[in-house]
Amino acid sequence: MQSGKCSILSLVVVAGIVVVVAIILFPIFASTRERPGKSKCLNNLKGCALALKLYADDYNGMLPSSYMVSRSKQWNPIDSYAFVSRPGKLPPDEGARLHTWSQVLYSNMRSKDIMWCPSDPADKTDPDAQTSYWYKIANDKAWYGIGCPKPRRNMNDYAWESDQIAFYERLGWHFGDQTGLHNNGQINAAFMDTHVETITITNATSGDPTNCAANSDGEPMYYNTSVDGKKTKTQTGPATLTDPANCYDTL
Repeated sequence: MQSGKCSILSLVVVAGIVVVVAIILFPIFASTRERPGKSKCLNNLKGCALALKLYADDYNGMLPSSYMVSRSKQWNPIDSYAFVSRPGKLPPDEGARLHTWSQVLYSNMRSKDIMWCPSDPADKTDPDAQTSYWYKIANDKAWYGIGCPKPRRNMNDYAWESDQIAFYERLGWHFGDQTGLHNNGQINAAFMDTHVETITITNATSGDPTNCAANSDGEPMYYNTSVDGKKTKTQTGPATLTDPANCYDTL
């Protein structure tokens, strides 16, 4: 009888040890599993930036914009959000109007899946779903000349391509935080020069992914302005300028 009690006690102790070890090792295993997904995500963003670059090369440096949605001569948020955040029908129907960044860049993509983070559970067959990666709204506004002395429609209008974001994750899929874009949140991003980085948001004032008011465009990027053609990081309040010829992203 005593032996049976000892056996049960031993099993309980062993089970407890297994549970403790599992708790300790789970984050390590989870991190190991996530690394390939994060790497794939960065590669996808790189592909998006390369597709943008190829598109610009095909059109003498001209960048795409939400003008394609309704041919509006004035920037409006409805067209812009549709353009920067939706996949549309892929591949585009023959003769259909291209009205999302993913449709516009489709012919330059190596795969239609590059607009999706591998950890994003969204229905990738839904043309009205939100893509994992958003084209930066400030770039779209600059195309219309919002916040600029004149429209900035050409790649050559961007002063520091390596410091200006082209695409960014709308949620931090790989960092255990999908509550929105907010201070200290981490996301992956692709820059105009096609390099990619994991960035930490430091100037956001909202957790709303469509209104993360680090700047006037409702995005997590925080714009600083150049002085005499040189970058400066002296801006202390929410930025209102979005001119890519004079502003760049800090995070």
